[in-house]
Amino acid sequence: MAVAEPDSNPGLVRDCAALLAARDTLAGAAWLNWSADVAIGEWEGVTISGDPARVQGLTLPRKELTGRIPPELGQLALLEWLDLAHNQLHGEIPAELGNLSNLKRLYLTDNRLMGRIPAKFGNLSNLEWLYLIDNRLTGEIPVEMGNLSNLEYLWLERNQLTGRIP
Repeated sequence: MAVAEPDSNPGLVRDCAALLAARDTLAGAAWLNWSADVAIGEWEGVTISGDPARVQGLTLPRKELTGRIPPELGQLALLEWLDLAHNQLHGEIPAELGNLSNLKRLYLTDNRLMGRIPAKFGNLSNLEWLYLIDNRLTGEIPVEMGNLSNLEYLWLERNQLTGRIP
């Protein structure tokens, strides 16, 4: 069972359900050991922390992921870091990632992501590091990103972005 005592930790049960819903979309042709039959603390790339325990980090760089970034990741309410760099992820960055109000570090470098940077990224008030290097992102940097008062590192090169940094 993925969550040992589901009645005592409904938040971790929700996190587990979101990750299970996201697994196949994210992995594409790759394989992740995420399963209802495996304890979530043993899932590849998933960091559990806190009391009660919740998903705090998702770290899957260089795992040959070929799918899309699933919008269900935006349901991981206490996620602090998300690292999907150096894979072959494609499609647009889901706006739902803008719901991750505790997110401090977001690494999506070196994928095949396209489209615009979601304006909802301006809601990531705790974001300190944003790495979107070497994708196929287009359009202007959303003016809402000027709201990111804790942002220390912003890496956007090797995209087709236009305009000014807000």
